[in-house]
Amino acid sequence: MKKFDIIKLTDATNYKNHNLKEGTFGIVLNIENKKIETMFFNPQNKGDYMVLKIKSSEVDLVEHLDENFLKKYNIDFEKLTKNAKNFFLPQEIKLFDRVKLVCDKEKCKKYGIDRGEIGIVIDDHAIMNNVEVDFVNHESTIGVNINDLEKIS
Repeated sequence: MKKFDIIKLTDATNYKNHNLKEGTFGIVLNIENKKIETMFFNPQNKGDYMVLKIKSSEVDLVEHLDENFLKKYNIDFEKLTKNAKNFFLPQEIKLFDRVKLVCDKEKCKKYGIDRGEIGIVIDDHAIMNNVEVDFVNHESTIGVNINDLEKIS
């Protein structure tokens, strides 16, 4: 295993408090004394990531990334790791949850959706903390930040 390899977590026993689950993919950033500094990608929230040191015995190699591929996209992993957290927040709002908009945002107003309106989440995954919501009495769906929604029964 080497730097920038794609890996898959096979044993999450030691990482439950980080909300890290078996099968989560990551990329190797550094290797020291059988510990792997890894950037893991949140499977429930695209664009969300964490950096964590794990044991090499707890992962499987998935793929070697070609260094030219990385150079092509000019990814600054040092900058990313400085801002990284070491846990995933549990996703409280999920597919088919009834939600209420709890703030006034220009984006929502543009579609005629105001604070207090009720909608249904129509996708089980978030993208950069936004979930797709179908608001009752409106013809289009809209991506809304999960912090702007309240789950209702």
